[in-house]
Amino acid sequence: MKCLKDLLWLLPFVVIFAAGCKGTGESTYQGAPETAGEPIGGPTITPPVDTDADGIADESDNCPTLSNAAQADLNANSIGDDCEQLGVKQYGDANPEMAQTMAIGKDGSVFVAGIKYPGFGKSALMLAKFDAALQLQWLKASTETLGDKMSYGFGVAADQSGNSYIVGSVEAGTSYDAFLIKFDPSGGVVWEKTFGSALYDVGYDVALDSAGDPYVAGHTMGDLGGRPAGMSDIFIAKFSQTDGAQKWMKHYGGNKSDQLNTIGVDKTDNVYVAGLTQGGIEGIPAAGGIDILIAKFDKDGNRIGAIKQIGTASDESIFDLVFDKDGNVYLAGLARGNFSGTGFGANDIIFVKLDKDLNELSREQFGTDQRELGLAIAVDSNGNAYIAGSTTGDIDKDGPGAYKGGDDIFIMRIGAEGWIRQFGTDLEDIAKAIAVADNGYIYVSGYTQGGLEGNTSAGSADIFLMRLDSAGEVK
Repeated sequence: MKCLKDLLWLLPFVVIFAAGCKGTGESTYQGAPETAGEPIGGPTITPPVDTDADGIADESDNCPTLSNAAQADLNANSIGDDCEQLGVKQYGDANPEMAQTMAIGKDGSVFVAGIKYPGFGKSALMLAKFDAALQLQWLKASTETLGDKMSYGFGVAADQSGNSYIVGSVEAGTSYDAFLIKFDPSGGVVWEKTFGSALYDVGYDVALDSAGDPYVAGHTMGDLGGRPAGMSDIFIAKFSQTDGAQKWMKHYGGNKSDQLNTIGVDKTDNVYVAGLTQGGIEGIPAAGGIDILIAKFDKDGNRIGAIKQIGTASDESIFDLVFDKDGNVYLAGLARGNFSGTGFGANDIIFVKLDKDLNELSREQFGTDQRELGLAIAVDSNGNAYIAGSTTGDIDKDGPGAYKGGDDIFIMRIGAEGWIRQFGTDLEDIAKAIAVADNGYIYVSGYTQGGLEGNTSAGSADIFLMRLDSAGEVK
């Protein structure tokens, strides 16, 4: 046991009278310090350094230069997410790889689906998994699943257990069928499902409900549960996560061409789909050449309300949808005319916000005098919307970006604190997917034909991945 005098500095200005320390023979009274100027109460304790003032000492802080009390570290490499500069990553080989869509897993893993040309003269579906630091973990092509048939990957989703689902179209004789494949976290095939009519069928997107069952949206030129009504019709289908068994299929169409490009399932398991229509479905007249199409279903496939069309005398289409925390629906796409007050160029970016009952709350239009495509949308926990796509103009007029050539990548945040970022090479660069991770970072994926942001091109087209913060800075 320590002598009480050794604890004296903890009790300043207190004189301790006691019987002394047992077995030491020391005096029972400790007098004033003999050295002038020595602090009363003992030695000075230096507090730990906390450079970023986040309440965590530098020696224990995984990012000591930036305030990050949560200590977020998605890839568990002891470097805080706020301090880890991932930059822009580019992946590929001598053959083309073209990312079409992306999903973020619960652990921060990034799944990218698209098309790969593996060298035998045919396209193949591609699914790649990256860790939270954007390092490639594995890449699968259809030669490992669907054989050497031509195939295309268009949609991807990830569940809470790290499984992933990819949807697309695969060669079937002289036509194409839709497919849905489930992969385990290591990239092994759990099951694969192909379905279709005698004509052309394609699955464009996939989403999961709270139980983990997948829903697929796309279009068909044949009969998928309903008599063909036009050149192409829309379908929505639900499958079992366990074995891929089909639970239900819905088929709708007008007298011309209709197409679904995106599907989402909200937190109450209602299913929303969106795309385009030329002829008007179920007798609803088209406002122009091509209108926006959006519909809502319950988890059993029952339609909730009417199929909704939005349009002008020109053409409009939706490519992606997402929900905010209140269940509002955000849509991104293109318009070829005056959609919300001013038309800018050949194709403009459009943003539409609807409530959960598909009542329109707002719409906006953005662009240059050239051509833009709003291909993907994401929303953060504060309801801020982010759109990504391509431009052939200088859309970042007030920022550091400038048009580089071909198609450039753009990423924009909508709202009072909005911003636009532009990236590119002198070749084709297109952002196809955007998502917001749980830590608030924005992930963007697509493909580039050049060397993007200092990277070296491996082939005629490579996958790119980038991470930005909410202010639009590459991290």
